[in-house]
Amino acid sequence: MTTWTLPQGHPAGRQWVLIADDDEQERHTVRLVLESAGYAVQEAQDGMRTLYLLRTSAYPLIVLLEQLLPNLGGASLLQQAVQRAELSRHSYVILTPNTYTLPPLGLTQRLAQLGGLYLSKPVEAKALLQVVTQAARRLAAAQPRQADDWLNS
Repeated sequence: MTTWTLPQGHPAGRQWVLIADDDEQERHTVRLVLESAGYAVQEAQDGMRTLYLLRTSAYPLIVLLEQLLPNLGGASLLQQAVQRAELSRHSYVILTPNTYTLPPLGLTQRLAQLGGLYLSKPVEAKALLQVVTQAARRLAAAQPRQADDWLNS
């Protein structure tokens, strides 16, 4: 039976990354690159599991979100993130099918509202690490502001 929970706490101060992609080989490759760089990694193969992990995480995550996930797509997840504080606290990176395909306008607008980033597939290790590092910086910078927002709501 597959568990749908993330381990609690930051392991030895590492940042958690959630890879949300239905392609098992792609998830595996991305996981290897991130773990070798010191990130803690969890995987989700569909949108419903991704949503559950985002809602129940005890801490903000860097989310590598495939644009076309089964059961609940990336655009729908981002729409919920725009509307819900417990989802907007995460840092999102949309995995686009390739550099030649522009994401839908609605997806682009939602990602912009969340301060998210894009990464084209197939994912190259150097680009992946650059984007994840950038997302981690944005996440760290946003945490004090988000804590104030939650206290005032």
